[in-house]
Amino acid sequence: MRVRIVRLCSLFALLLAACDPVGTPETYGPPRDVIGPVALGTQVAFVERAYPTAFLIDPADPALRPRLVALAKDPAVVVRRAGQDELLVLSRGERGDTGLPPLPAELAVIPADAKQPARVVKLASRFNALDQSIDGRIAIAHFTKDSKRAEALFNPNEIAIIDLGSMTVVPRTIRSFGSLPLAVVFSPRMTLGQSERSVAVILSDNYITVLDLDHLDRSEITVPLTLPNDKRTVLPRQVLFDAKKATIYVRADAANDVYALRLEPALIMGATDNDFHLALTLLAAGTRPSDMARYDSIDGSRLVVTAAGSNDVFVIDVDSSLTTRIPLGISADHVTLFDAVAPGDAKVRTRALIVGTAAESPQIAFLNLDHVEQQGARNLGTLSLGAGAVGLQVLPDRNQAVVLHRSVAGAPGMTVVDLAHQTAAPIFAEAPVSGVTRGAPGSEMLWIAAMNSNRLGFLGLTNLTAGEVRLDAVVQGVVVLAKSNDGHSRVVAIHQGEGGDITVLDADKPERATARHATGFLLTDLLDRGAR
Repeated sequence: MRVRIVRLCSLFALLLAACDPVGTPETYGPPRDVIGPVALGTQVAFVERAYPTAFLIDPADPALRPRLVALAKDPAVVVRRAGQDELLVLSRGERGDTGLPPLPAELAVIPADAKQPARVVKLASRFNALDQSIDGRIAIAHFTKDSKRAEALFNPNEIAIIDLGSMTVVPRTIRSFGSLPLAVVFSPRMTLGQSERSVAVILSDNYITVLDLDHLDRSEITVPLTLPNDKRTVLPRQVLFDAKKATIYVRADAANDVYALRLEPALIMGATDNDFHLALTLLAAGTRPSDMARYDSIDGSRLVVTAAGSNDVFVIDVDSSLTTRIPLGISADHVTLFDAVAPGDAKVRTRALIVGTAAESPQIAFLNLDHVEQQGARNLGTLSLGAGAVGLQVLPDRNQAVVLHRSVAGAPGMTVVDLAHQTAAPIFAEAPVSGVTRGAPGSEMLWIAAMNSNRLGFLGLTNLTAGEVRLDAVVQGVVVLAKSNDGHSRVVAIHQGEGGDITVLDADKPERATARHATGFLLTDLLDRGAR
């Protein structure tokens, strides 16, 4: 079934453009710049920048008519609010020009429920980045490296802390050493003495900043990652937390150590002083660590660290700072932890899956982390794949992992790994795999898009039965939605289309006969919206 969503006013705009002797119907207005898609519960959302509007489409609607929500000028960031079926849209507003008044930046929170109004808060600066806490309670808008900032003057270390429930804003300027924030990472609730605390870790070139989210009136704490005479540029890339020990672990490019920062109670001397300080420890982690994971052993907290270009993995006792090197025999740059049994071992234990994607290693490794310091390589097992690994997606709720391969004739396009049995099932593809998408944890199906292909592949995770459905256009991406009130789960295939182009399928029974192909939905009410 094809649904073409173009109202008369939009069609009129196209006809006017078609009368232009040097134009075509595609040039009726500013070039389309669409952000999305974003899965929003049972709906899929898109945001158009030229005519700033959010489009929310509910595939349960037979007409597939989008709900439109007007936005401020220049939308820059569009994400789903963590833990909520709400869309967060950070818009930068308008600087103003001759005959064009300036318009403020704003953050809009758009509920998926059409009965609930959007909530909007104005921002004092034209931020271009947004990060949110794990629970979706707090968001921090900030500047980051972006050639499109287009500001006469701006303070790169200004931030806005936004309570997404009350929509209140606390402006701050964090201490600066001449860099811009790279990202903001939020901690879980951590134990600090007799209380609990959440912090935001702001990453910048050569330093990090820690901000107490429970006491925004208190000063931030800034920690340099290099000595004053060190000419390196150390870029923090990964942050892990130990909630029980109130410790932050930071991995950085150009640094051979992992930075461990422990929050320790401190005496408050002034009104803006923190009730904690940061104790810094450097943990040896081989050469240029590329990934790390943390777990609790019976002997205390441990870090498992890989290093790109190395054939070793390192296990660090964070309390004693002792490092155990375990030779793998394969290149490794990625580590992920899982709890499962193993061949010949019926006990569920914490284990590590170790993969080398940078060197496209054709082998992966499994490491039992029980007593690993004493057992060393005796706890290690390897598994050969049919091709080199270039990507990895872990499905912890199913104890499975999907390893992607580069397209080579006669070789698999992807491999499904059974983590408990440590076996590999190669899956072949006629075209290079461009994306693998899964729905919420517990979902049975993987959806596979292939380069320049109009066939959407799918793979059942229980019996690894593969199938495909032919669509009317090349599949650019896939969005899996939650189950609707009608009891159906749906998957949305995204196509390249100037006016919006999607295909909606039943996720439980994907068939061409029941698929609905909608085009032109981005043109809905075009003239009514106007070129703002």
